[in-house]
Amino acid sequence: MSNNEDTIFANVGRFDSKPTPEIVGGELMKGKPGAIDVQVGAKIRLRRRIVGLSQAAIAQRLGITFQQFQKYETGKNRIGAGRLSTVAEILAVPVEFFFRDPEAVDNDSKTGDGQTDELMAFVSQGEGLTLNAAFNRIPSPEQRKRILDLVSAIAEADEDNGS
Repeated sequence: MSNNEDTIFANVGRFDSKPTPEIVGGELMKGKPGAIDVQVGAKIRLRRRIVGLSQAAIAQRLGITFQQFQKYETGKNRIGAGRLSTVAEILAVPVEFFFRDPEAVDNDSKTGDGQTDELMAFVSQGEGLTLNAAFNRIPSPEQRKRILDLVSAIAEADEDNGS
């Protein structure tokens, strides 16, 4: 068995929250979050922001500190399957939501709560989330319609100009 295999198998059965080292290009990467841990954390953060919950609120429901929850969101610490299931329940999405890649999925497919992956990609950008929150605060349906017409006209003009 090689040194890399020894290191990997030494971690089997460990139940701490530290990320297991990844092998990248044949080299063992120690101390860095795994790509999947980072992706799952980013999806947790995205969904948390969409539903309007604070890190502290979710951490309290999980019985952990908000700092620990923050480490899950950054991918610094790996979140276990049971805890991820509870987070999914709190955020009202299926567990598989955290593993879906919006780029690899047809834009017409639905996430667990009926939102499209295209919408999720939009609100994952800071501007999209801010725009969505501001738009939701506009009480007048007529003003909302005018804004939609304006945005559509700008998008069409950009398409016509080749931008």
